[in-house]
Amino acid sequence: MKKSASRRRHAQLTREQLAQLQKDRNLIADELPALTAKRERLRRAAEESSPSGELRRAIHTSDILLHDLAGRADTNMKTLDAFLVGEQTLTSDVIDRLAAILKLTLVRYNGSLTHQDATEWPGAFRAAKNRGDKKLKK
Repeated sequence: MKKSASRRRHAQLTREQLAQLQKDRNLIADELPALTAKRERLRRAAEESSPSGELRRAIHTSDILLHDLAGRADTNMKTLDAFLVGEQTLTSDVIDRLAAILKLTLVRYNGSLTHQDATEWPGAFRAAKNRGDKKLKK
Protein backbone atom coordinates (compact mmCIF):
# COMPACT_ATOMS: atom_id res chain seq x y z
CA MET A 1 0.00 0.00 0.00
CA LYS A 2 1.36 3.35 -1.05
CA LYS A 3 1.72 5.91 1.73
CA SER A 4 0.24 9.29 0.83
CA ALA A 5 2.13 12.46 1.48
CA SER A 6 0.90 14.79 4.19
CA ARG A 7 -1.09 17.72 2.85
CA ARG A 8 -0.54 19.83 5.92
CA ARG A 9 1.42 22.96 5.23
CA HIS A 10 3.57 24.64 7.79
CA ALA A 11 4.13 28.34 7.51
CA GLN A 12 5.69 30.85 9.78
CA LEU A 13 3.23 33.39 11.13
CA THR A 14 4.18 37.01 11.18
CA ARG A 15 4.32 38.91 14.46
CA GLU A 16 1.05 40.60 13.55
CA GLN A 17 -0.62 37.25 12.82
CA LEU A 18 0.66 35.79 16.09
CA ALA A 19 -0.62 38.83 17.97
CA GLN A 20 -4.04 38.52 16.29
CA LEU A 21 -4.12 34.78 17.05
CA GLN A 22 -3.41 35.44 20.72
CA LYS A 23 -6.03 38.20 20.82
CA ASP A 24 -8.62 35.84 19.28
CA ARG A 25 -7.75 33.09 21.75
CA ASN A 26 -8.15 35.50 24.66
CA LEU A 27 -11.55 36.66 23.35
CA ILE A 28 -12.71 33.05 23.05
CA ALA A 29 -11.47 32.27 26.55
CA ASP A 30 -13.33 35.32 27.89
CA GLU A 31 -16.59 34.31 26.14
CA LEU A 32 -16.48 30.63 27.04
CA PRO A 33 -17.87 30.85 30.62
CA ALA A 34 -20.87 32.93 29.48
CA LEU A 35 -21.56 30.55 26.59
CA THR A 36 -21.31 27.54 28.89
CA ALA A 37 -23.74 29.14 31.34
CA LYS A 38 -26.16 29.97 28.51
CA ARG A 39 -26.01 26.39 27.26
CA GLU A 40 -26.94 25.19 30.75
CA ARG A 41 -29.89 27.65 30.90
CA LEU A 42 -31.06 26.42 27.48
CA ARG A 43 -30.91 22.82 28.68
CA ARG A 44 -32.75 23.50 31.95
CA ALA A 45 -35.48 25.53 30.23
CA ALA A 46 -36.02 22.82 27.60
CA GLU A 47 -36.31 20.16 30.31
CA GLU A 48 -39.18 21.95 32.07
CA SER A 49 -42.27 19.78 32.52
CA SER A 50 -44.57 22.39 31.05
CA PRO A 51 -46.09 23.39 27.72
CA SER A 52 -43.30 25.99 27.42
CA GLY A 53 -40.67 23.29 27.93
CA GLU A 54 -42.39 21.15 25.32
CA LEU A 55 -42.44 24.08 22.88
CA ARG A 56 -38.74 24.70 23.52
CA ARG A 57 -37.96 21.02 22.81
CA ALA A 58 -39.99 21.20 19.58
CA ILE A 59 -38.05 24.30 18.52
CA HIS A 60 -34.71 22.66 19.33
CA THR A 61 -35.56 19.51 17.36
CA SER A 62 -37.00 21.38 14.39
CA ASP A 63 -35.11 21.52 11.11
CA ILE A 64 -36.02 25.20 10.77
CA LEU A 65 -33.20 27.65 11.50
CA LEU A 66 -33.95 29.85 14.51
CA HIS A 67 -33.62 33.04 12.50
CA ASP A 68 -36.11 31.72 9.92
CA LEU A 69 -38.46 30.47 12.63
CA ALA A 70 -38.44 33.86 14.37
CA GLY A 71 -39.21 35.60 11.07
CA ARG A 72 -42.01 33.22 10.17
CA ALA A 73 -43.50 33.61 13.67
CA ASP A 74 -43.33 37.40 13.30
CA THR A 75 -41.05 37.88 16.29
CA ASN A 76 -37.36 38.68 16.59
CA MET A 77 -34.35 36.56 17.50
CA LYS A 78 -33.81 38.38 20.79
CA THR A 79 -37.32 37.45 21.96
CA LEU A 80 -37.03 33.85 20.76
CA ASP A 81 -33.59 33.48 22.34
CA ALA A 82 -34.82 34.91 25.66
CA PHE A 83 -37.70 32.40 25.61
CA LEU A 84 -35.40 29.48 24.83
CA VAL A 85 -33.14 30.25 27.80
CA GLY A 86 -36.14 30.80 30.08
CA GLU A 87 -35.58 34.51 30.63
CA GLN A 88 -38.79 35.72 28.97
CA THR A 89 -42.24 34.41 28.15
CA LEU A 90 -43.88 34.62 24.76
CA THR A 91 -47.20 36.23 23.99
CA SER A 92 -50.02 33.85 23.15
CA ASP A 93 -50.13 34.99 19.52
CA VAL A 94 -46.42 34.15 19.07
CA ILE A 95 -47.00 30.77 20.74
CA ASP A 96 -49.92 30.15 18.36
CA ARG A 97 -47.81 31.00 15.31
CA LEU A 98 -44.90 28.83 16.50
CA ALA A 99 -47.28 25.92 17.15
CA ALA A 100 -48.74 26.28 13.65
CA ILE A 101 -45.31 26.49 12.00
CA LEU A 102 -44.02 23.48 13.95
CA LYS A 103 -47.31 21.61 13.42
CA LEU A 104 -47.96 21.25 17.15
CA THR A 105 -51.25 20.67 18.88
CA LEU A 106 -51.95 21.30 22.53
CA VAL A 107 -53.92 18.42 24.00
CA ARG A 108 -55.37 17.86 27.47
CA TYR A 109 -53.53 15.14 29.31
CA ASN A 110 -55.95 12.97 31.27
CA GLY A 111 -53.83 9.86 31.72
CA SER A 112 -55.07 8.12 28.58
CA LEU A 113 -52.99 9.87 25.96
CA THR A 114 -51.49 7.43 23.50
CA HIS A 115 -49.17 8.56 20.76
CA GLN A 116 -45.94 7.15 19.44
CA ASP A 117 -44.09 10.42 20.14
CA ALA A 118 -45.95 11.35 23.35
CA THR A 119 -44.23 10.26 26.51
CA GLU A 120 -45.89 10.37 29.88
CA TRP A 121 -45.77 13.90 31.18
CA PRO A 122 -46.93 15.06 34.63
CA GLY A 123 -48.48 18.36 33.56
CA ALA A 124 -52.05 19.09 32.52
CA PHE A 125 -51.19 19.65 28.88
CA ARG A 126 -48.93 18.09 26.31
CA ALA A 127 -47.88 19.42 22.94
CA ALA A 128 -47.61 16.59 20.42
CA LYS A 129 -46.53 16.82 16.79
CA ASN A 130 -49.38 16.41 14.34
CA ARG A 131 -48.83 13.50 12.02
CA GLY A 132 -51.68 12.51 9.75
CA ASP A 133 -51.16 8.77 10.18
CA LYS A 134 -50.96 8.89 13.99
CA LYS A 135 -54.04 9.59 16.05
CA LEU A 136 -54.35 10.73 19.64
CA LYS A 137 -56.80 8.68 21.70
CA LYS A 138 -59.29 10.95 23.49
